Amino acid sequence: HQGEQAGYRDGSFHDNDAEVPSTRDGAREQHVDDASKTANDNDDKDKGAYNFEGMSGAQMIIRQLSICRMKKNVDPSWKQKAKETVSPFILLLYVASSFSFTAAGIILVIEADRLDDALKSDWYPWMVFGVYLILQGFVTAMSDVVYVDRPSIWHPLDRAFAMLGSIFTLSSIVTLLADSRFRPDHIGGICAVLAGTVLSAIMFMTEWQYKAKGDIQMFVVCHTGWHVFGPLGFIALFLSL
Repeated sequence: HQGEQAGYRDGSFHDNDAEVPSTRDGAREQHVDDASKTANDNDDKDKGAYNFEGMSGAQMIIRQLSICRMKKNVDPSWKQKAKETVSPFILLLYVASSFSFTAAGIILVIEADRLDDALKSDWYPWMVFGVYLILQGFVTAMSDVVYVDRPSIWHPLDRAFAMLGSIFTLSSIVTLLADSRFRPDHIGGICAVLAGTVLSAIMFMTEWQYKAKGDIQMFVVCHTGWHVFGPLGFIALFLSL
């Protein structure tokens, strides 16, 4: 009866075993509270990162570049939220939009020689650009569709490809504008590339504002535009030459 005797304190009986579940429950509740606090803190940080109110255009660009270097914020419930709030047609376009890069890349690989003949750009690696675009489509699909709600190596890889794509795009635009055999029939295609690039940049800048507001549908619409407008501009260029 030593256990029972140990339970007597000051003439009263304390069931020590009964205190254990209570202690465990308290620890469990504390763990849940800590997890909730951490999640809320992360949400506050995200809202701060995506808050562009009162910023100039240059400040917004700098903030965007900073966000691109950050670890991708993965929301495990993103797919479910998207299914509940975004039109199925828009979601379908979003999923398919990743491969607009691949479509442009395939056309560029096929038309690379003709592009060299039409433009004085023998030095520019159009074929390499095309292969890059083909790969970009698959990398983007893995990051923005397959692993959109899970941590994955595809996220930083997608950002690296996006930065490389920006270099390819800007250098190709300079090449097109510097072409000494610039002809009036090239104007439409070159304007399409410029328009597609500008629209993509606008979509990229705008989508994060909708994310900060919690508007998933408009975020998806803008991100789809970010995927589509640039490649469409190059496709228009290839078809116009």
